[in-house]
Amino acid sequence: MPTFDRFTWMQRAKILTAGSFAVILTAPALSVFVLAFSSSNFLTLDIGAPSLRWFLMAAGNRWPIAIITSVVLAALSASIAGVCGSLAAVYRIYGGDKTLAAILDLSVLAVFITPPISLAVGYFRLFGEGSLAALLIGHSVLALPFPYFIVSVGLRSVGPEVLQAAQLMGATDLEIMRRVLLPSVKRFCWLGLALALLSSWDETVLSVFLTNPGTVTLPKEIWENMQRERDLTAAAINAVLSPLLALVLVRLFLAGTKEVPQKG
Repeated sequence: MPTFDRFTWMQRAKILTAGSFAVILTAPALSVFVLAFSSSNFLTLDIGAPSLRWFLMAAGNRWPIAIITSVVLAALSASIAGVCGSLAAVYRIYGGDKTLAAILDLSVLAVFITPPISLAVGYFRLFGEGSLAALLIGHSVLALPFPYFIVSVGLRSVGPEVLQAAQLMGATDLEIMRRVLLPSVKRFCWLGLALALLSSWDETVLSVFLTNPGTVTLPKEIWENMQRERDLTAAAINAVLSPLLALVLVRLFLAGTKEVPQKG
């Protein structure tokens, strides 16, 4: 009986701790949903009567164009980062050259820890303002570490005997990659793609530095709107897009986990 009691209290403590962290992490996001229905003219705790005025405001001006631009940019940059990061991870694990592998690790890690403002200033000096190619390259570079490191972890879980069996069956290197390695780490590829998509979607600094006044992404438009007007249009957009983005990420995650092979 004492053992059972201790187990029960440990379970309760874990649930309480997890619940506390969940509340702390989600409280700011939930408060934005409340502000989205405010009738106040400004960002204030006094929301007044429920209103849909900010949702109507979000349907006009440049907000729809900013959303479409961010969706296209995130999809393209995540695709580029996913392909390049996955191929780089394959070379990192199975390339054989330890020196180049170490250089590759350090290069990707440098991108991961470098502040986006440093990359933005560098790209601005190289390409100037208004270069969509520079913006796409910058977003892809910032998103690349996610698929690279995640797919690397997945590739390390594939035993060498699997590759040896494929070689004994006469498979070429390309066939091994296409029919053995990639299916084995598919869920890691999907997870890396989801994080790369989220990284690009949320990137503000590069968009502020590298786009001209005629090109707007959603983070840039939110930033400029909060600087100029401080209204709650951004909160209304967040209330609509956050659940949709969460569904997309969950769908990507489930797509990679529903066919996980069972051992034994």
